[in-house]
Amino acid sequence: MSTLHDLLWYPNNSVSPHLTPDASNHNHQTPYTSSNMVNIGNNSGFSIKNIASTSYITPHFSKKISLNKLLHVCSISKSWLSVSKFAKDNLVFL
Repeated sequence: MSTLHDLLWYPNNSVSPHLTPDASNHNHQTPYTSSNMVNIGNNSGFSIKNIASTSYITPHFSKKISLNKLLHVCSISKSWLSVSKFAKDNLVFL
């Protein structure tokens, strides 16, 4: 049985790393070997499978944007974009 994931990225001021269930959007990834977990909402702990990075070219501005320290968490259903981390890594203001 395959798991369906929402393909959109949701900006969030409450998350500190970027989180995604989708390993296909990683350019570079390394297995995560620590036992640390991601706590979401009701303090449920979710295992981190990989730490990754990726980049995209924006279609309207032809600017490369980067997502660094992207955590691959298989058990979540949406990708969460850390607004503060995104702004800092890409030298932009949101």
